[in-house]
Amino acid sequence: MTAIVFGEWLKAARRKANLGLRQFSFQAGFSPTYVSQVENGLSRPSRKFVLACADTVAALACEAEHAAGIIPDEIADALVNDLGLNDYDAGVLVDRELLRKQSGELAK
Repeated sequence: MTAIVFGEWLKAARRKANLGLRQFSFQAGFSPTYVSQVENGLSRPSRKFVLACADTVAALACEAEHAAGIIPDEIADALVNDLGLNDYDAGVLVDRELLRKQSGELAK
């Protein structure tokens, strides 16, 4: 997925939560300029930002990570639909997988 897809997800989630850009930015702990850049696909969000956004709009972290391209489609579907994991357990699995990938890349 691209930064544009996450930006669209974020804008929709923010509006659904009835949060203006400045209010959301304050609650998430990021500048309104950065949030706007991410929403418009001009900046690629960090995982820290993605998780803060999910927390601020009370969305599932794995849903936000999927929209940001951190979690591939098949993994997101399995975590939520097939395995029926709650958000915490899904996050633990995702963290373990990301750590495994990072340690493999560092070993190269």
